[in-house]
Amino acid sequence: MKKWLGLFGIILLGVALFFCFQVSGKKPSDYGVFIGMEKKDLLQLSKSYQTLVLDVTYLDKTDIKQLHFRSRQIFAYLNIGALETSNSFYQDFKDLTFKPYDNWPDESWIHVTDSAWQDFLVHQLAQSLKDKGVDGLFLDNFDVYDHDQRPEVYASLVQLLKEFQTMNLPVIINGGSTFVSQFLAEDPQLARQLIYAVNQESVFLAYDFDAGKPVQQTAEAEDFYLDYLNNLSQTGLQVFLIEYGADSHQAHQISKQCQDLNYTLYLAPSILLDRE
Repeated sequence: MKKWLGLFGIILLGVALFFCFQVSGKKPSDYGVFIGMEKKDLLQLSKSYQTLVLDVTYLDKTDIKQLHFRSRQIFAYLNIGALETSNSFYQDFKDLTFKPYDNWPDESWIHVTDSAWQDFLVHQLAQSLKDKGVDGLFLDNFDVYDHDQRPEVYASLVQLLKEFQTMNLPVIINGGSTFVSQFLAEDPQLARQLIYAVNQESVFLAYDFDAGKPVQQTAEAEDFYLDYLNNLSQTGLQVFLIEYGADSHQAHQISKQCQDLNYTLYLAPSILLDRE
């Protein structure tokens, strides 16, 4: 009897908590991306998230554990295809850069075919992120393949994905449509095995860096992204979107479209991804 009473009590508690979350409006948000947020602000996020993407450079294992109390899965940002002057390892790899990064003056594209860079990404950066307790990796700048489409670059990116899978680190690829499309065309089974999800920025709103504000995406670009993402969705890959600086009307329209398409959306107030 005590066993059943205890079980009944747990059920009642669960129902009560669920009701409270619904009434208070504190149901976890699906997706949050805060790559530019300061540590003190990260540890004081006002919402809970199903999927949270962070730059965990200045976070430790205890911080990640704290964030896990309110977030189901945490993906750590990892810049695969570019090098930033602010990176602590910038001097070690600056000679591998080959082209400036448009609109981001402190960043340059890097030769991902270099074995030292690959080894550093896997055995130092990714391993340190795993040791902190993250659930997976948010891989940025696979668009390096757009700037250097040699077969060796493609093969290097695939090899990195295999390495991360060996480490039991699921990956979300940010952008990289040229690479992802080719990978799905050439080896769809392996692509689905190695890629947990794809994130795409600015499908509906482009960001005008000169004006410092979002503008309506061109019809051509929007159609391209929607066709591309539909193909990904049809193959079984999850689709995440980030849109920057939408006003209330735009936010409502974009949210409705993403809901209809079954895409997971984060409406970012800032291009710097530094605030909720």
